[in-house]
Amino acid sequence: MKRILVLVVLIAAGVFAFKAWDKQQGERAARLRVEGVIRAMAEKDEQTAIGLWAENREKLDAAGLAAYQLGFERFWSESGLASASDWTVAAVDAEPNSSARLVTVRSGDQRVVLRVPRNATVSLIPRE
Repeated sequence: MKRILVLVVLIAAGVFAFKAWDKQQGERAARLRVEGVIRAMAEKDEQTAIGLWAENREKLDAAGLAAYQLGFERFWSESGLASASDWTVAAVDAEPNSSARLVTVRSGDQRVVLRVPRNATVSLIPRE
């Protein structure tokens, strides 16, 4: 009976540790993705920015770029990210009931919140 109890405790601890690790990895991945998009646009590397924004990939083929080009341009201008060049990630939070992360970026007194899913298009959270 003691062995079963020890086994249950070890499994529970393993599950808890994995969930904590997965949460940290998700936050890190969202932060790096947003930082990559911002850095790519600052370097005028629109292809890399579109790839990271659309599918979390550095490079897309010609068809992929064409498919996402207009959506990215609209996102970039509507989000306000095009209005400044010194954006930094201020916070990364878990979105309730989702694996996506909410990434807050700041430039001076401007603030933009982005919804960052693991492998889908980054979207803008409307301003309050």
